[in-house]
Amino acid sequence: ALDSADLQGRSAVKRACLHPFEHRAVVSQTQGFPLAVAFSHASAPASRGPGPGTVVEVKLQVDPRLSEEKGAQLGYLCTYSKDGKHLVVGSSRGHMALLSADAGYRALSCEKIFGGPTVRDLALSFSTYQKVVASCQDKTVRVFTIDGDRLSLLSEHQHQVEHNPWGFVRFSKGDEHIVSSTEAKDRHNLYIWSLANATLEAVLEGPRESVLGFDCHPSKPLFAVVSAEGVICVWTKQHVDNWSAFAPDFNELKRNYEVLEHEDEFDIKHVPSVTPKKPT
Repeated sequence: ALDSADLQGRSAVKRACLHPFEHRAVVSQTQGFPLAVAFSHASAPASRGPGPGTVVEVKLQVDPRLSEEKGAQLGYLCTYSKDGKHLVVGSSRGHMALLSADAGYRALSCEKIFGGPTVRDLALSFSTYQKVVASCQDKTVRVFTIDGDRLSLLSEHQHQVEHNPWGFVRFSKGDEHIVSSTEAKDRHNLYIWSLANATLEAVLEGPRESVLGFDCHPSKPLFAVVSAEGVICVWTKQHVDNWSAFAPDFNELKRNYEVLEHEDEFDIKHVPSVTPKKPT
């Protein structure tokens, strides 16, 4: 069990991410270094992180020009990789860092986004942990790749007309698209970007309510969105049956019609038998 005193006097919790295999988590605060939390459990496997029932402050060195005191004044957003070996970190100064998830939390790679925008949300790809998508305060969604112990920028996505401030961002199933929401208070819109060519392919327009959060189904074309009114909206692909693909002369009816059947319309007609000829 954890001592409540270990969590008192801390900043507000922004996000908590559980380790995929071990009994521990990383907690992101609105201000200050992230917290590595270990849970005590009788059957817990051996952990490379802090001991059971402890809270450890992960003092990140995302920029060598920042002192530890200034680094503690920043806000961080953390999430574990799919295999639990890395921590992906975004800061309020535009840092994107990759850390080892062992007890030392060593910084392996760091990228400084031009202009230093705040990283508002992070998400990993479904099929592989080699891609990370981040929504930033400069109205740009960025995709990073993880190559071994290195984090590098892959692409940038921005609406050229509306210049919306992005909120939450996720990968779609198959990691072929990126889905993002805006921070507008009167818009329930989801923007779908193609990861291959960085173009906006579709905009899903919902009720005039802000989006508090959303997530994508890992294997089906489904989006679950939580609105400001507490309503959960589920988006899915609309399937249209095309019967003419099976029967070219099929005519789809818009409404029901009354059909008068003739007396012999569906009777089996007599087919004369054909006697095969004897071979000569």
